[in-house]
Amino acid sequence: MIKSPVHFVPVIFCVVFTLLLLSCQPGKHKILVGTYTAGESEGIYLCSFDENKEVLSLDGLAANAKDPSFLALTRSGDHVYAVSETWEGSVLSFTWDGAQLVQKDSKPVKGDHPCYIDINPDQSLIAIANYSSGNFSVIKSMEDGSLQGDPVSWQHTGKGTDTTRQEGPHAHCAKWVGNKALLIVDLGIDYIIPYTVDDDLKITKVNEGVKMKEGCGPRHIVLHPSRNMVYATCELSNEVAVMEFDPQNLELTAVQYISTLPEGFRGSNNNADLHITPGGKYLYVSNRGHDSLAAFRITGTGQLEPVGHFPVRGKKPRNFTILPGGKHLLVANQDSDNIVAFRINSTDGSLEFTGSEIEVPSPVCLKSFR
Repeated sequence: MIKSPVHFVPVIFCVVFTLLLLSCQPGKHKILVGTYTAGESEGIYLCSFDENKEVLSLDGLAANAKDPSFLALTRSGDHVYAVSETWEGSVLSFTWDGAQLVQKDSKPVKGDHPCYIDINPDQSLIAIANYSSGNFSVIKSMEDGSLQGDPVSWQHTGKGTDTTRQEGPHAHCAKWVGNKALLIVDLGIDYIIPYTVDDDLKITKVNEGVKMKEGCGPRHIVLHPSRNMVYATCELSNEVAVMEFDPQNLELTAVQYISTLPEGFRGSNNNADLHITPGGKYLYVSNRGHDSLAAFRITGTGQLEPVGHFPVRGKKPRNFTILPGGKHLLVANQDSDNIVAFRINSTDGSLEFTGSEIEVPSPVCLKSFR
């Protein structure tokens, strides 16, 4: 006589419930890693960080992709978008199948070497900055993670004073500041320009934008979490530009430029990424060359005061992420093929090495999620 397997159901339920509970424990983070694939990298990698133990571990390859140099995730983490930073580049969408990402869609971006991607707050639109062609693109995203229709693009023109890096426009960041409004950062022409996008993907230039210091080469921007302030890395002049922001009229006014390098440094350097702690108290910038993170205190006026410079234990720190809660920071060192975990001192903003790092080939983008 065959016995009923019903008595196994409670056991199976308990096992599944326990696994789900463990996966949702506080202090457990997953991080997706975008890379360049000219060397040993095969695409997008997945790693984990246990904040309680301060241990960083590599889970493995999540998806094969060519040069997925910048990533964006939906709030739930269910859908992942990546640029493929090539000539005639593309935008890729992925969904999860266990610990693997399965490509759902791919669309050409109508531009060369897409290097930045961002999702608007209601997760209906995706913006992409295309570095080599000096334009940006916008495409619709669907609830299932697919990409609807073809992207529309807007071409920048002009040049800057640096004849090597600013021979033409180079859009380097496309940041949403509302469901239909975004700021485009152009390294090649020293401008940050606001645009709006309607439901039919019609792009409108709101105003001429803010003209940055000549030759500074703005690269990335970040918005203060509670103030109307925007901060930009200036890759060519190695400064942070501090700007007051009028969100109604999408107007920016520069109020401060401050160096990301220690006084007396004479080596070659280009700064890259920047992030602010969740409480809005500290700002950090990666220095490629000095191989450090520059730390700043954000004052009552929103301007910056230097805190110090902290070695990243690697070469060419490109992108980094501050984990939710603001206790830890992870740095992707492109040329030394490693990701390093640091502890953030909430009292003074200094960084302390946790003792944990992992090897990942050519890491250039980090995105954390639960």
